[in-house]
Amino acid sequence: MSASASDEAKVLVVERSQLYHDLFCDMLASAEGVDFNMRLCTRYPDAVQGLREESFHAIVLGLGPLYGPDMEMVTCLHRRAEDTPIIVLTGLADEWVGKKAVEQGLAQTYLQKGQMSIQDLQAAVTEAVRSQNQGEDGS
Repeated sequence: MSASASDEAKVLVVERSQLYHDLFCDMLASAEGVDFNMRLCTRYPDAVQGLREESFHAIVLGLGPLYGPDMEMVTCLHRRAEDTPIIVLTGLADEWVGKKAVEQGLAQTYLQKGQMSIQDLQAAVTEAVRSQNQGEDGS
């Protein structure tokens, strides 16, 4: 699945908090040059089902202290969509999960929810889409 900077990019957004869920979607919707077509999941099982039904250019995975075994979620999503870049969004208490996921090659990058800007999220997702496209093209 290929998407250029002016095309539609399919993004799976997994975020349990409705507030953050809406915020991330608004942040991505305001991007210029890329039309992010987002599938929104507030529960991990729904995300797994979404990966069974369609492929995505990128996955945005929101984590938090009450969400359960965070590293396990990152690992499981990576196994189900190995060729799809994952952007992990962490809270202050679980920043280590984002760092570890990147170090282990499970995630392309991570951002802290309370510290990221609109431009940070848009740039991370746009870069994930580009890297996924380069992988498909064999570049």
